[in-house]
Amino acid sequence: MVNACYYSVEKLFSCSLLSKNLKVRIYKTVILPVVLYGCETWTVTLREEQRLRVFENKVLAKMFGAKRDEVTGGWRKLQNAELHALYSSPDIIRNIKSRRLRWAGHVARMGDSRNAYSLETRGRKTFREAETDAPFPCHGDLELCCITPVKLRGELLRIDRHNTVRSIIANRLREHGEYEVYEEVQCLSTEGSTRRADIIIIDRDKKKTGLILDPTVRFEINEDQPKQVHEEKRAIYLPCCDDLSHKYNIQDWNVIGLMFGARGTIPKFTLEILRKLKVPDKTLQTIASAILKSSLNIINHHLYSSL
Repeated sequence: MVNACYYSVEKLFSCSLLSKNLKVRIYKTVILPVVLYGCETWTVTLREEQRLRVFENKVLAKMFGAKRDEVTGGWRKLQNAELHALYSSPDIIRNIKSRRLRWAGHVARMGDSRNAYSLETRGRKTFREAETDAPFPCHGDLELCCITPVKLRGELLRIDRHNTVRSIIANRLREHGEYEVYEEVQCLSTEGSTRRADIIIIDRDKKKTGLILDPTVRFEINEDQPKQVHEEKRAIYLPCCDDLSHKYNIQDWNVIGLMFGARGTIPKFTLEILRKLKVPDKTLQTIASAILKSSLNIINHHLYSSL
C-alpha cells in the first residue's frame, strides 16, 4: 500500500513546475499518513528503522533532485545529510517516537475504566516478567506495557526538558550561520551499537571539523561533575566518529558533553564551551529559565500525583 501511494504521486515529485515546498507538503499529507498509520503501537527494530530511513531518503532524493558540484561542474546526488537539511523537518523515526510519546501521554490521562489504559499499564507482561512472574522496569526504548502512568508522566517531563535545551542550542547555532547543524543523528559505534547524537555541528568552510555536542541536565552534586559528564559523553560518542566521518565527509571530530544543573545553573565548563561557539548570554538565560521551569513541573508532578 505504501509503494502504491508513493508511485501514485511519483511524477509530481519529478515535476519541475512544482516548488520544493509544495512537494514536501504532498509528502507530508499524502504519503506520511499512510506510512505511519498505527505507528503509536509499533515496536520498531533497528532493521525496520533502517528500512524506513531508506524509504524516506528515496522520497527526499526524488523531491530535491541532483545538485551541480562546484568543483567538477558535474551533477551529483545529494547526500542524506544534505537531503534532511533541505527537508528541515523531523525525520521519520523521530516522527514515530513523537507520536508514540503523544499516545503514551493520552493513555496516561485515561481512567481505570478504559480498556486501553488497563491493557497498556497492567494487562501485558514483559518477557522478564513472564519468566520470573515479578515486576521488571523498562530501561530501554519507551514501552507502555511496563511502566505506570505516574512514572510515564515523569519520564515525559524529563524528555521534554532535555529536548527543550537541545532545541534552544541547535536553533541558536543555526541562526549564527557559520555551521551546519543537525539534531538527533543516528550513528554506529565501532562496537556495533547504535547511538543517537543530540547535536552535530560541522564547520566546512574554515576548520573543516565536526563536533558532537551532547547536552544533559543533571542534579548538581560537586564541582567536578561537569568534567565527569564530559568524559562520560566522550566515552560514548568517540567510537561513533568513524561512522560520522563517512557520513559527512569530515575526518576531524571532537565530542563535548555539556552539563546543565537541574536547578537552572550553568557550570563554568559549559559556559566556556558555549561562548566559544558564540552563544550569547541572552540564550544562556533562556536555557536556564527553561530548565528551572521544567524542573519545577517535574517536582510538582512527583509531589501531587497520586500513586
